Amino acid sequence: MIRKAAVILFVMLLAMQPLVILTSFAANEVGTLNIDNSSQLAQEAGSRLDPIDYTDHVPILIDQVSDWTSQAWPGSGTSGDPYIISGLRIHYDIGLPLIQVTNQDAYFIVRDCLLIQNSTMYAVEFQNTTHAMVEYSTFYSEGVGIYGNNANNTVLDHIFGEGSGVSESTAYFYESLQVTISNCELNSISCQAILTMYCHDLTLTSNTLEGYITGFDNRYSNYTSCTGMMVTGPDTSTGISADECYYTTFSDIEVQDCGTGFSGTDVDFITLTDSSFYTTYLGIDFLSSLNITVSGCYVSGWDGAAANFDYCYYAIISGNNFTNDDANNALSGVWLQHSDNSTIHSNFFVDFGYTALHIDLSLNVMISNNYFDEVDYFGIYLDLSHYITLTNNEYYRTGYTSGGYTIYVENSDYATIRSEYMDNLFCASIIGQSSDYGLIEDCWLIGSPTWVGVGFFSGNNWTIQDNHIEGNWKALVHFDFGGNLKIYRNTLVDNLYDTTCKMIDFQGPYDLEIINNTLTNCAGHAMSLTSGQRGLVEGNVITNTYQGIYSTIVNVTIIENTLHDITHRGIDAYSSINTEILNNDIDGSEYGLYLNVLTNPLISGNTIENANVGMHYVTVINAIIESNELTNCGFSFQKQQGYGAYNHSMSNNFINGLPLYYSVNSVGLSLDADDYGQIILLNATNSAITNGEIVNATYGIILVVGDNIDITNVALTDHYIGAIFDRAYNVTLEDCVFSDSYFISHMSHDFIVENLTIQGEADSSTITSLHNFQILNSYIKDGANGFSIFSSQDGLIEGNRFFGSNIGVELTGTSQDIEIIDNEFKWCIFGVSGDTTSNINITKNNIHDNLQGVYATYATNWRITNNTFFGNQYTGLWLDHASSPFVVDNIFMNIGNDGWEDASTNYWDDGIDTGNSWYEIPLVSPHPIGGSGGSTDR
Repeated sequence: MIRKAAVILFVMLLAMQPLVILTSFAANEVGTLNIDNSSQLAQEAGSRLDPIDYTDHVPILIDQVSDWTSQAWPGSGTSGDPYIISGLRIHYDIGLPLIQVTNQDAYFIVRDCLLIQNSTMYAVEFQNTTHAMVEYSTFYSEGVGIYGNNANNTVLDHIFGEGSGVSESTAYFYESLQVTISNCELNSISCQAILTMYCHDLTLTSNTLEGYITGFDNRYSNYTSCTGMMVTGPDTSTGISADECYYTTFSDIEVQDCGTGFSGTDVDFITLTDSSFYTTYLGIDFLSSLNITVSGCYVSGWDGAAANFDYCYYAIISGNNFTNDDANNALSGVWLQHSDNSTIHSNFFVDFGYTALHIDLSLNVMISNNYFDEVDYFGIYLDLSHYITLTNNEYYRTGYTSGGYTIYVENSDYATIRSEYMDNLFCASIIGQSSDYGLIEDCWLIGSPTWVGVGFFSGNNWTIQDNHIEGNWKALVHFDFGGNLKIYRNTLVDNLYDTTCKMIDFQGPYDLEIINNTLTNCAGHAMSLTSGQRGLVEGNVITNTYQGIYSTIVNVTIIENTLHDITHRGIDAYSSINTEILNNDIDGSEYGLYLNVLTNPLISGNTIENANVGMHYVTVINAIIESNELTNCGFSFQKQQGYGAYNHSMSNNFINGLPLYYSVNSVGLSLDADDYGQIILLNATNSAITNGEIVNATYGIILVVGDNIDITNVALTDHYIGAIFDRAYNVTLEDCVFSDSYFISHMSHDFIVENLTIQGEADSSTITSLHNFQILNSYIKDGANGFSIFSSQDGLIEGNRFFGSNIGVELTGTSQDIEIIDNEFKWCIFGVSGDTTSNINITKNNIHDNLQGVYATYATNWRITNNTFFGNQYTGLWLDHASSPFVVDNIFMNIGNDGWEDASTNYWDDGIDTGNSWYEIPLVSPHPIGGSGGSTDR
């Protein structure tokens, strides 16, 4: 009442003594604002008369409708003829509003006024009014510029306002309905440009705001429509803030330089569209809100996240462009946490230092049709979020500076990743950690040659199907044990980095199914399945890889797979129980099947072609091997493994269209070699194999723990090993021809080889740990190697011809008491080579036209007599660290050095009157022996 009485007195004085009052108030003006008194906003063409000079006026109070008439303001207060206050300049510091209208529903307009409030009171105040309008006016205020309380149907249009009051807004409306603010430029030096509280049906159009704290602060207000707004502010400010507001629309907003562009808390049914945010920390920030729509926005240039949604439900984020255009370290694009039932689609995420899209502690989120590019670490990161769906998104250059993950799923169950496209990645494509019940399907992943395509750590119940995964180090990876994994109909291609590449690499899986996948072009393993149990590998097509399928899974079934052009091993099963390998098609590999340390395997119905070794068994126990067909290859067993390595149930197997003959404990067999593709005899006695040819069966004949076996007039052609004899006694190998193959005899005593022909490209036939062996009248030619004799004794090598071998006879491993008599060595690199051997007698041999005739190192008690050495290019006889050699009655006619010796205590004669014949010009006696020892033939 005191304030009202003072105002009434003030108006009365104005009416009676206007000049005195004007003079009195002018004395109280305080020039603390930076004001351009001449500035006026341009008027719309044709809307009013041309601008006029302002008329100075005292503050105005309209407290009731009759005041309009008593103060002589023009108009009648109707919509067609509103009261008008216009053309005034009011500039005072008296602690009262400059224009105050209260308690009425008359229509009125404040037009073309300049208001300068030097106190902390309002420049304009409307309370309990309807139908107010302020247009084409300018105000400066150290308090609130325009304040409306229950000021319904208020319109602000073409206003320029600036407020400098601490904690005071430039425009402030409270509990007002249907307020319209358009075409205004409002600045706050220390607070909000516009503050609305408990207001409804607000319309803001084409305004420009600058707020020190907030540009537009909308609180507890519903049904707001805000379009065409430009907001600026310092990097500590917020462009637009909405708090507990419902049914609000923001569109065509541009926020620059603020710390946060848009902030919404406890809002519902908010729509933010077609807006731009160039901020320094957060572009858009929503908290505890429902039914948010953010679409068509451009958000750029921040140090934190482009957009943050925390405890927001039913959010729709669509058609936005989240990016970082400048040098700021933009860490994240969108961070969604505790926000269920949300949709993120058709957005662009470009250039982030950490994560483009982070979903945390959220449920039922749909992420679709988004575009990701130049993301430094995570493209999408799901953490503790469930029932998330990703579909039809595109990813380029993720992890482009520091590696990372395109999609990372951590502690998140029931994820669906469908129809995703990834190309030109610098990191892993999809990684799941401690996440269960996921689906990855119909994705196209072109990855990094040094990173993983799809990888899991401790995940269960995943289905991966109908994907194309290309160009990774490892295409599919699972570590740390996981179960119920389903891998169906995927295409995996071009894992070419090095031999450590693996297309499918699962460690510790259980209840695994890998079905109908296509795996092509891998420098390493197509599949590596280790340390798990219960697996099914079925119907897969594997081509052009270094290794096909490697499995150590217990109770695994590998069935009906196609493996072609495998460099090393088609199927490699190791250290497992109850392995089943059934009906597979393997063509072109070093080993078709490689089986090692298996118990109770079933090997049935497989077709293997063109392998160096069809099936190879190492420490396999109780195998059932049945109904397999092998072409241009056969069965092999680890050498020197003994009886148990070969003792299996083998039936109805075929080699090159002929049956495999497999027999255990047979007596008196008489086999025609032409009738069989391969012959394996275990503990056979008094048996014979005669008259025929066995071709390209890896091992033509395998004889283990037998006695009194004759092999006569058999041709063994194009095998890895023509014949192997393991712990067999009294074996005769006679009148046989080995073409591009050789034989191995291990611990097989009383072994006789006679009239044998070995020809073509073949390694040395090996004799290991034998007693009483003979190699007689055989012919080794056309580049085939001769015989490698290791740790054997009491042997006779006589009447043989060695033409063109790398080594004719090689003696190693403490072999001793061996006679080499009346042989011819020609065109060999080494005719005879010995290392760490003793009591070797080399006599009556013709050793000529070799690179080196006889080479012996660490030889003890060698007798070299009555041999002829001529035409050997390097030396005829070379003794290196020889001890007590006896070299007598030999003829040396070499091109180079006839002999070489490094010991000074040895003599090349009998020490009495017999030496060797040396053909040299001039003849020197005693004859010096080449080498460092200074030996002579006296």
